[in-house]
Amino acid sequence: MLRAKAHRLLDNLANHHIFQWATFYRDTLREIFADYLRAVRVGEDSAELLAGLESVVAEHSGYVFHRGYVHQQLKENDRETAIQKALNGLERFIDLPLSLFLLTARPSNDQEEVWAARQVGSAMLSGVLTGFGQNEIGGYSGSYLLTRHTRRWAHCLPFLLHNQVRGLSGRIGRGEFASQLDAVVAPVVEAIDRVAITPGLFAYPSISEYIPEPWDYRRLELVIDLPHAAGNPKLEMHVYFSGLSVTRQQLEDSGRRAGLVVVPLKADLEAWVEGHDLLRTVVEDASGRSRQIATRLSERLAAEVTRRRQVSGGAVLVHNYPADFPLEKPSWKKYYFVQRPSVRDLLHSFEHGTGVRLWCSVRRSGKTTAGLELSSATGGTQVVCQTCDTTGDRPDDHRFYTRFVRAIDSNRRLSERFFIEAVTDCLGRDQRQAGAKIVFVLDEYETLFGQLGEIARQDKFRRYSVVQPMLNQMVHFSRENLLVFIGLRPDAHLILTDQNQLMPYVTQDRFPLFTHAAGATEFHELLQKTVSRRCEFDPGFVDAVYSETAGHPTLTVNVLTELFKWLIERKHPADPVRLRADDFLLFMANRLTPAALRETTGYRTMRPFVRGSLTPDARRDQPWLFAVLTALCRFPVEAPQELALPRGDLIDGIRRLGLEGDATDDPDHLLRAAEDANFVKSDGDLVRPRIPLLARLAAASRLSP
Repeated sequence: MLRAKAHRLLDNLANHHIFQWATFYRDTLREIFADYLRAVRVGEDSAELLAGLESVVAEHSGYVFHRGYVHQQLKENDRETAIQKALNGLERFIDLPLSLFLLTARPSNDQEEVWAARQVGSAMLSGVLTGFGQNEIGGYSGSYLLTRHTRRWAHCLPFLLHNQVRGLSGRIGRGEFASQLDAVVAPVVEAIDRVAITPGLFAYPSISEYIPEPWDYRRLELVIDLPHAAGNPKLEMHVYFSGLSVTRQQLEDSGRRAGLVVVPLKADLEAWVEGHDLLRTVVEDASGRSRQIATRLSERLAAEVTRRRQVSGGAVLVHNYPADFPLEKPSWKKYYFVQRPSVRDLLHSFEHGTGVRLWCSVRRSGKTTAGLELSSATGGTQVVCQTCDTTGDRPDDHRFYTRFVRAIDSNRRLSERFFIEAVTDCLGRDQRQAGAKIVFVLDEYETLFGQLGEIARQDKFRRYSVVQPMLNQMVHFSRENLLVFIGLRPDAHLILTDQNQLMPYVTQDRFPLFTHAAGATEFHELLQKTVSRRCEFDPGFVDAVYSETAGHPTLTVNVLTELFKWLIERKHPADPVRLRADDFLLFMANRLTPAALRETTGYRTMRPFVRGSLTPDARRDQPWLFAVLTALCRFPVEAPQELALPRGDLIDGIRRLGLEGDATDDPDHLLRAAEDANFVKSDGDLVRPRIPLLARLAAASRLSP
């Protein structure tokens, strides 16, 4: 029954919603995952069930990747492009069962439930990889492509069960990588599996990053969650695939960062490690027989779980859980992903229209992540998301901007169909659907318009041969499609204002921060993932934090990290940690004052933005942002209790700044744009900071020596 239902659901994806990862695939796989999780938990024949799940997912994976490759070849007849797009799809596909496992495991204290979820997630992952590996793509076998492009998928290895790691190593051939999977990775995963099913012990992988280069030093850096630990519930582990070229310096670096380092040691390094004060306590030699390695590792993991569970001081808080949130590790953020229905709802509100929309918001408010998650077709619409400032997290996310740079570097007149052809090129493996409207979402749009403005300023010929044609082509595109710009400043497109035909078409929308209302909201989920399952909080605490951060994700993590520092200093009761509104209000009175904010070393991810926006350079180059941040500085200084100022006073203050630029000519319009960009909010004739903590940081930065 379950297999037939899963087959039917996956067939529907293949026939009607192929590669729509962020919408239909996510929802369908969630339903299949939940069905199998229930079945495994009630004690049905799990081996047969899971084998059936792996088989049906493998069949679907093989079919859609073959079909996608054929479509791409018909479209472009470019083998390398087709291969890269197949690998892009593989990366998106495997992240879905991985995230479904974590959505079950993270909030759970039930060891049996987490183990069942691990089995279901592993079967799905193995099916995706098996189906891909059985294909032939671009004249290469899928298994060959897996060994050649390990960066795209090897991060999921710790989320497979050990028998499926060994099965995978057998299917991808007899090469060096397959041998290392069998000799090193499989024993590590087997050790995790043994601890995971041992009564009284509890561990599972929660984060995994694969470091592929240089090839001789490739490794997995993973985090093992220990839910029963009294103190730090996370154990970082580094797993080196080979020890032939690993240096002493690399081992020392891993030893400082990780609690357990697994590496096949050469004889000379083995003796050196034995004499090293730190490394002899954290390094596990992976030389030898696989089963023996698994036994030694499982014993070490079990001892670590037991040691941390028995740590004294369990009656008081000793670990800063929010500090574990990977704000400064972008590659780890996907393991803490929070779905943003508010952003999708905003798109749905006008996706069937045409024109140009502008989404602006405070720096690091989740715009980029939310924008990328929109990249799926819905109904008769195809959504394409691109950025002008890639970090490499998503392959091909800067394809449009790369084409633009090549076009301007060619010193030739822009072709008449450049914009529509560049957008269509970003559609992905699917051919453009006949009659379907395109929604083109462009993140970090300031970079594009900044470059266009600079070209026009420096070169009059290219103003007329590149810049104005580009603006005109955007207008032409927007008459039948929808163009969405995402960025920080709502004034970036105001270039060539005497001949900019795009300007009248741009409508600014209010980009949503993490929403908060009664019940399980985006903000509530963000809070829970930040403080971990070990902490309980009442509704008043959620309200109090929201009133200070307004759902800004980075500042929420920042302020919770500072809160936990303060709670640890005060020896706050633990086991579990219970947080109430009074706790946060007392923290505010002690640690969110101007003097305290000037002294703290926290908020490192937002301070550079705040300080940089108040400099003389910002006044000259980004007058809109300078004016808004200068206005924010006034609230904590002039109205520290109410954090509210008359609108007229703010308008007069902005006018007195004497800034140059079209964006600051009308201070009232500037405030309205700042409201849509989450800097301020209106309250009758008063204006308040939308994010009070941002205003406090701005004032502290302005007052700092």
